[in-house]
Amino acid sequence: MAELTLRDVMTRDFVGVSESDTVHGAVTVMRKEGVQDAVVLRGREPVGTITAGDILDLLVEGKDTETTTVDEVMQRDVPTLGSDAALGDVATKMLSTNSDLILVANNDDVLGVITASELARYTWGRPDGPEAERAVEENVTNPNTTTEEGYSNQSICEACGSLSRDLVNVNGQLLCPDCREM
Repeated sequence: MAELTLRDVMTRDFVGVSESDTVHGAVTVMRKEGVQDAVVLRGREPVGTITAGDILDLLVEGKDTETTTVDEVMQRDVPTLGSDAALGDVATKMLSTNSDLILVANNDDVLGVITASELARYTWGRPDGPEAERAVEENVTNPNTTTEEGYSNQSICEACGSLSRDLVNVNGQLLCPDCREM
């Protein structure tokens, strides 16, 4: 079995904000979507990221979120990997860039993102090699069983990131019952 890649685990839907948005506007969108990080876009081109940490730094400095723009606080370097990158490469990139968000792109096409919490959620406590593929297959085909190694057959919804025993393939994404209803 081939090693899992970003294509297998990335979140295809991500929160994007504009450089000209106020920080308050970006926070409002991020809170509504339940995320800690957003990609800063100029049109369709990613030009940076903004994180909860960036926003907290702004508040500690005593600046106003209603008048400060995203451009003034965003991180301009966008750590990026191709969709064929291995999960180990993702961890290495996060550590070397001190970033909790990696943009997944091929050429100029933004395909999705992966965050440190998603990477940890996906990889922590999961088997490697053929056992991982079998566990994922069993999750989809028989969600109420446990593998012979004792691993849980829960898997992660590709839309919201929650653990579920009841994932269904919808348009190429494995979704939990809550996300299928959206």
